[in-house]
Amino acid sequence: MNTERAERVFICVGKDLWNDQARAVARWAALQGYNPIVTAAYYEHFLYSFSDKELSVGQTLGKELVGICDWIWVFPCKDYPLISADMRKEIELAEKYGIKKYFWTPKKIEGIEYWLETYDLMMRLDHILKTPNKK
Repeated sequence: MNTERAERVFICVGKDLWNDQARAVARWAALQGYNPIVTAAYYEHFLYSFSDKELSVGQTLGKELVGICDWIWVFPCKDYPLISADMRKEIELAEKYGIKKYFWTPKKIEGIEYWLETYDLMMRLDHILKTPNKK
């Protein structure tokens, strides 16, 4: 039995990186050998983020997952404020648990921009391939 495991990384993203880009960051992390936890991309599959109640449920559940991670990677928002109040709560929780932090700056993100662009292209192609032709 293999007792080694990939380091778990909580991906803390601003609202402008939700959904497809958050998935792309997760894909990149997984291909680098990490086990990404991306609650922004996961809970949206069954919780409606435009409902304050359901968004709150997703945020509460997501915060529980911070504690099982080895790292928190913070991807700042593109607009001010760079770190939202919700992101700040996740970062403070990680600090409470003694989890290692890594803040991605725009310059550091350039290294994964290829993955973001590739993922976006893959999603568009996947949509085209799954869309039935109208005759």
